[in-house]
Amino acid sequence: MPGNILRHNYLSLELPDDWEDASQVIALGPEDNGFRPNLVFSQEPAELDEDAAAFAARQLPSLHTALNNYSVVREQTATFGPNTGFLREHTFAMDKGEIGQFQFYVVRDGRAYTFTLTHKKERFERLRALGGELIAGARLHIGGNTEPDHVVAAEF
Repeated sequence: MPGNILRHNYLSLELPDDWEDASQVIALGPEDNGFRPNLVFSQEPAELDEDAAAFAARQLPSLHTALNNYSVVREQTATFGPNTGFLREHTFAMDKGEIGQFQFYVVRDGRAYTFTLTHKKERFERLRALGGELIAGARLHIGGNTEPDHVVAAEF
């Protein structure tokens, strides 16, 4: 069964040619007032000639539909280290209370990569800077990517 190889940490999995890697990476912070802040990295195909802002715009109707009391706080082009894309910060309601979240979208070589940082709304402000540092340290090894290997702090 020659095909794509999905590689993640200790896992290698050979996939058929018509399958794709849709794996997610989830990092959990320490428990904070009954909630574990988290950073999720996910990926999916982008549409032809779609950039990060267009991908983010395409996601917005789904967010409004799926999340209770959804509200956009701000949106802007942003750079975290070598990663340039589109940042959306928003809030919504869950069973654990009001949630603060940002999603940073990067599109490269026909794929959209999303970094999602989440915490309770009242604690999110304290997590925002750490989230920016974590994403600034992320390296997307895609195609011939030869981005610098040092962390540059992000501002937003």
